[in-house]
Amino acid sequence: MADDNDFAGQLEGWYNQIVKRAKLTTAQKAEINTAGAKVFEEVLREETPYNPNRKGVHMRDAITFVPGKNADNIPNGATDVGWDKDHAYIARIMNDGKKKMSPKEQAQLHFKDHAVEKARPLVLAAKAEAYRRIVNGGGNSGSGTKSAEDN
Repeated sequence: MADDNDFAGQLEGWYNQIVKRAKLTTAQKAEINTAGAKVFEEVLREETPYNPNRKGVHMRDAITFVPGKNADNIPNGATDVGWDKDHAYIARIMNDGKKKMSPKEQAQLHFKDHAVEKARPLVLAAKAEAYRRIVNGGGNSGSGTKSAEDN
């Protein structure tokens, strides 16, 4: 019976270690997601079609994100990457296509989808590195101290 209690204690200790590593504050989630968002923004900027003859703000320059906030500007640790409100609908039309399209427009179809596929392994690697840094105590978002969310 003593071995059963010892085993139960070991399992409980292991479980507590897992919970400690998995439970992140909003600031820590924001740091991890921002690392991935920066990488995705770079890839999306490269993949977004560019027209040098266009006057005004180009779609590549309209890509934006706010670290730690979603598209509704709510600080929940998520980081949404996309275009500003003036360019988002144009990006959707350019990505999904329209009824009459030139060969150049047809070649640029689904550029956002291609950017997502291209960026997926890079984003995961950046987020994993940020997670390791936070879990090992090297994060700058107060990962070594307890916040009100930890309780």
